[in-house]
Amino acid sequence: MKRIVALAVLAGALAVFANAQSIIGAKGFGLAGPSDSETIDSFFSFGVVSYTFRDQTRTYGAFAITIRGDQSFTQIYTFRVNDLTVDTEAGTATFSGEAYLVTRTRSGFERTRGFVVVEVEDNRRWRDTEGDPDTIRVAFYTDPEGDPDFTYEAVVKAGDIHIFSRTGWR
Repeated sequence: MKRIVALAVLAGALAVFANAQSIIGAKGFGLAGPSDSETIDSFFSFGVVSYTFRDQTRTYGAFAITIRGDQSFTQIYTFRVNDLTVDTEAGTATFSGEAYLVTRTRSGFERTRGFVVVEVEDNRRWRDTEGDPDTIRVAFYTDPEGDPDFTYEAVVKAGDIHIFSRTGWR
């Protein structure tokens, strides 16, 4: 009888571990600008998660940024994030996916298809003023083997970037 109870408990424990779900991700929104000035020249928003459940991993997410230039606006957006790497100890995340770059000027706009690689750093908590600010780096490519066609790097002036990792049971 004790063997049957022990086997039942072991089977139950294995079922719980078999249904464990791991979630990693990054989310953020806000206004950003160059680190060497108080200027704000962009607005960004993103949410990216990767779920691992029963040996299957799914990655979902979206990213958008609008950057004001001297005579133009540049927008980069994606709704299909394919890859996500999160380091919760360092507070960093890198994600990428198919994207569009839209440049708007007084004479019209141009839309280019490619892919984007975004790196974000969560350096401090929401509303903290001590320490390094959160940062965002964006690189847009039309050729996977070539140099980026557009790059942008800034610090968050208002808003927040949050990196997270959770394990739970379903």
